[in-house]
Formats: sequence, C-alpha cells, structure tokens
Amino acid sequence: MKTQTATIDLEMSWHLASLALISAIVLMMPDVLFAAAGLAPSAQSDVGNYICNIADNFTGNAGRGIATIGISVLGTLALLGRVTWTQALVIGVGCSVLFGAPYMIVSMGGAQGFCYQA
Repeated sequence: MKTQTATIDLEMSWHLASLALISAIVLMMPDVLFAAAGLAPSAQSDVGNYICNIADNFTGNAGRGIATIGISVLGTLALLGRVTWTQALVIGVGCSVLFGAPYMIVSMGGAQGFCYQA
C-alpha cells in the first residue's frame, strides 16, 4: 500500500499570508485613524490606554536604548563582516517605522498620531 504525503507549496503560502496581512491592514486603517484622532469611543477604553502605554514604552527612553544597542550591534557585526545588507536594511527600516509611526498616522489623515492620556 502506497502512502501519500501532502506537500506544502511554500510560495503559495507566502502569497496567502501576504494577502491576509495586507487585507487586515486595509480593514484596520480607518479604526487606527479614528483612534489616533480620538474620535472613536474605543480610544478612551482600557485596552486603548494599555496599547498606548506599550507604544509609549517602545518610543520612549527604553525604546531608544534598545534601538541604540541594536544599531551598535549592527555596526560591530558589520565591522566583522557578519551582517548582510538585508539584515542591515531590516534593522534600519524597523527603527524608522517604530519611531516614525505617529508621524505616519498624521500624514495618512489622523488628527493626532500620538497617545495622549488624560
């Protein structure tokens, strides 16, 4: 008796995952913009405040310290020839997105991209 094994098409899996991620981003965009503007009732909820605290930690002193350590390690590894351009690009884009996210929200139409808590 011959057994059959299922093969996973890796390229198709990446396409489906990318499609799901882009769809989720597009569907959540109005909520993010309204929450940034303080127009949605959920912007003043406990969950919204908790998420704002997490965002403040990432963009505050702790986040800047972690980014500084990451960039320092990247520089050291680059001097040793152990880092690829892809890794350097990912770290650079990650830091840019992390610290520029509030400004990106404002540029997309949100009234304010920063978490202000009363």
